[in-house]
Amino acid sequence: MGLGEGSLAPSVGCLLPSRPAARLLQLPRGVADSRAGRAADLEGEEDGEGRSCGGQYAAGESRTAAGRLRCPNCEEEGLGERCPSCLGVRGAWAAHALLEPRRMGDMNHLGGGGGAWDACAARGGRGSSADTSPKHSALAFPGWSGALSAAVSSLRAGGLVAVPTDTLYGVACSASCSAALGAVYSLKGRCQTKPLAVCLGRVSDIYRYCQVRVPRELLEDLLPGPVTLVMERSGELNKDLNPFTPLVGIRIPDHAFMRDLAQTFSGPLALTSANISSQPSSLNVKEFQDLWPHLSLVIDGGPIGDIKSPECRLGSTVVDLSVPGKYRIIRPGCALTQTAAILQKKYGLVPSEEPCS
Repeated sequence: MGLGEGSLAPSVGCLLPSRPAARLLQLPRGVADSRAGRAADLEGEEDGEGRSCGGQYAAGESRTAAGRLRCPNCEEEGLGERCPSCLGVRGAWAAHALLEPRRMGDMNHLGGGGGAWDACAARGGRGSSADTSPKHSALAFPGWSGALSAAVSSLRAGGLVAVPTDTLYGVACSASCSAALGAVYSLKGRCQTKPLAVCLGRVSDIYRYCQVRVPRELLEDLLPGPVTLVMERSGELNKDLNPFTPLVGIRIPDHAFMRDLAQTFSGPLALTSANISSQPSSLNVKEFQDLWPHLSLVIDGGPIGDIKSPECRLGSTVVDLSVPGKYRIIRPGCALTQTAAILQKKYGLVPSEEPCS
């Protein structure tokens, strides 16, 4: 069975949103691991005015005499009133209602106000005849934990989530949700016989979903990292995931948020690059802005690598380890030299002469 739109029925417990409306959530910058991410949450959580803004403030924000933020084009003050004339502000409020319900009393200053107010200004404010179906809801700064919670919720609901990785921006969905898999292929205009990789949170998870024929030390030498390891799949994976091949590519990105997301989701994630097939890969969220209307959530982790360097768009190195004692490079990617050196010099694997399909 192919993976085209409409060919896959939703798995049990999988509900694909009928009209996805992507929210754009920005992660704290310069975070090396999940512990640091949560520490950044604590640092930015309170600043004496009850703000929940990740420590970020908007430039040129307008205030009332009471000190509450005012929308530049509306009469409403603060997100507490939900700005009835502005979808951007309502979207930001709705996003935070999901992200941090315990802090609903402090939401007058979401994201420093800037993202919501900018969204309202872009729509013309009260009484505007402008288009009221924006590509995404207002930019929000929910912090590490808030973004993680929103992403997990979207994935479990069958949504498509744009995520940063160690190589490129990707689109992730639950690998157990057949409808979401079909939506990924439709989103990218991807050939139905091109496989999707599976993203996991830990090396130990690989043994559940694959038949492993290499030492665990080899896996730990390459993962987490910019490498996709192709192995024989086990019966634990959804049969609608890559039904045309007995193999599956495994990714554990060396990216703190992506690993945290995979571990928290507690299941296999299907992962592919955030671009239309055959188009350049994306290194920042604006480069795939045309896809936003079809996504449930966009996680903005900032630019990845040097956006001016073609080498930064090569993606992960894809290597087939399904044959004992051999390896086959399917895609050179960005880590070919070091990957081949580890496989040959440390573990004695022989490069296969079989051509890539």
